[in-house]
Amino acid sequence: MYREYKIVSDCIEDIPAFAYQSDTIRETFEKIKKYKLTNLIIVDKNKKIQGNISRNELRKNVKSLGEMPISTILSERNFKKITTFPTSFLSDAIHVMKLFGINFLPVCNDHLEQQFIGIVKFKEYENLRPSIVQPII
Repeated sequence: MYREYKIVSDCIEDIPAFAYQSDTIRETFEKIKKYKLTNLIIVDKNKKIQGNISRNELRKNVKSLGEMPISTILSERNFKKITTFPTSFLSDAIHVMKLFGINFLPVCNDHLEQQFIGIVKFKEYENLRPSIVQPII
């Protein structure tokens, strides 16, 4: 029996949940506040993920380093490369978010390029009926 199920590309959020490495700490902090995010993805000029930064870390640095590029405070500890892809099942993405206790998952175009294209938010889909998010095998 075949039922409809969702894949990640059906659910990508249309918000700019990223900042470029060259953006200032102040610009990045304003973006994270505007979109009410707890973390923001940091990308290079080709939109390849370089890490992520929390709202709290930005808040701590915005007064003293506000006009410096975000790359000045990005470190190895900011790098959690947990991503998904447009063709992945939404149920798999939800499972990963639950497993790692994260609110959203970055979506990359493919395994090789790893170019950031959007996010999937956990809150939006955690209560969907199982038949919508899980494939029937």
